[in-house]
Amino acid sequence: MFQSLRTRSGRVALVEVFSQLASFHETLVPIAHIVTELNAYSIKRMEEPNFERRLTAFSLFNEEGYKSLACELWLPLIYNMLFFIQDPEELSIRSSASLGLKRFVEEVASKPSSDFEKSFTKILYPGLRYGLRSKFELVRTEVLGVLAYAVARCDSITSLSQLRPLLADGDDEANFFLNVYHIQTHRRTRALRRLADFAENIRSATLSDLFMPLVGQFVESVATTDHLLVNEAIITLGRMAAQLAWGSYNAAVQYYLRLARERVPTTEKAMIRTVVSILDNFHFKMGESVEIDKPEAEETADSNEPLDTEVEVKANAQREAKKMARIEEAVTTRLLPSLLQYLEKRDEAEEAIRIPIAIGIARVTMHLPETYRSPQISKLIIALSQILRSKSQDVRDLTRETLCKIAIIVGPESLYMFSHM
Repeated sequence: MFQSLRTRSGRVALVEVFSQLASFHETLVPIAHIVTELNAYSIKRMEEPNFERRLTAFSLFNEEGYKSLACELWLPLIYNMLFFIQDPEELSIRSSASLGLKRFVEEVASKPSSDFEKSFTKILYPGLRYGLRSKFELVRTEVLGVLAYAVARCDSITSLSQLRPLLADGDDEANFFLNVYHIQTHRRTRALRRLADFAENIRSATLSDLFMPLVGQFVESVATTDHLLVNEAIITLGRMAAQLAWGSYNAAVQYYLRLARERVPTTEKAMIRTVVSILDNFHFKMGESVEIDKPEAEETADSNEPLDTEVEVKANAQREAKKMARIEEAVTTRLLPSLLQYLEKRDEAEEAIRIPIAIGIARVTMHLPETYRSPQISKLIIALSQILRSKSQDVRDLTRETLCKIAIIVGPESLYMFSHM
C-alpha cells in the first residue's frame, strides 16, 4: 500500500498503522521512524510535503542507514521508494528514491541466491516494470537508471544478465540505457537501433514486460514530433515482435489496434504503421503436421532407452501440434476478423490511413494452411475492392498500389483471385 496510496490522509493513516505495528515488534522501530520521516507533511501548509524532513531521512538512510539491514526490514522501504521514484515534479525526492533502490540492488549483488534476490524478483523488478509504463519521461528515465544499475551488478539473475550487452562494456555513447532518453534525438535513435539488433537474444517475457512498453512510448506520445525517432521506434517494435511468444504478440497487435481505433489525429497513422510492422514480423507456424517415425520392433526389444526417447519426442510433437492449432484458431477467428473489421470501416476521410493494414493482413494470411488461406485472401481482396469505389483519386491509387503489393506477397498461385475485380 505504501507504493499505491497517493492521498495525504491515506498515507498518514498507513504510517500510523505501521508505527503501531512497530510497538509490538522492536526490530521495526527504526524502520517505522524512517517511514514516518519519508512521509512527513508540512504542519503549516495542507497537502504539502515536508521536504526538509523527507530529504534528511533519505540522506541518512542512503549514506549509512541501509548497511546491515535485514531483507525483511527493507520491504516497507522498497515500497515507499517505488512510490517516490514516480514523483514527476520533485527531482530531489525522485533521485533520492532512486539512490535508495540502488542501495538495495547492491545488497542483492553481494548476496546472490538469498532472500534479497527473491525480494528483487518478486517486488522490486515488478515495481520497476510498472514504473517504465509511466506517462512521464522523467520518471521512466529514473526507473531505467535503477534497472541499468541492476543489470550491471546482478550476475546471478538471468533476466538481468542477458541484458548486459546493452551496457556496451562501459561505452557511454553506445550504452542503450544512457542513450534511449538522451537529450539528443540522434542518440535515442541509435539506442533503439541497438536494441532492435540485440532483440533476438532477449527472452520474450523480458521484451514484453520491459522493452515493448518503453519503446512504445515514443510512438504513443503526442509530444514526440521527430519523425525519424518515431520511425525507428516502429521498426524496433516490429523486430522485437518477431521474438515474442504468441500471447504477448497477439496482445501487442490488439493494443495498438485499439489505440488506432481511438482515432487520435496526431497518432492514428503511427498506430497503424506499428500494427503493420508487428504483422510483418508474424513468425508462428500453423497447420504443419509433424510426422513421427514409429520405432522398429527390434530396437524397442533390445533397449528401453530408444522407446523412452521416441515417447518423449512424440509427446513434444503433440504439444507443439496443439500449440499450433490454438494459434491457428486464434488467428482465423479473432486476429484476422478484427483487422478486417477495422479495414472495412465506412469512413472515407480515414480510408487512406487504414489501407496499409491490408499488407499486414496478407502477410499473416500466408502463414495459414492452404484451406484457410484462400478464403482469407478473398475476403481481403473484396474489402479492398469496396474501397476502390471511393470518390477520392488518392485513395483509389493507394488501394491499387496496395493490391499490387499483396499480389506479390501471395504469389502467382493466388493471382486468379484478382481476375474477378
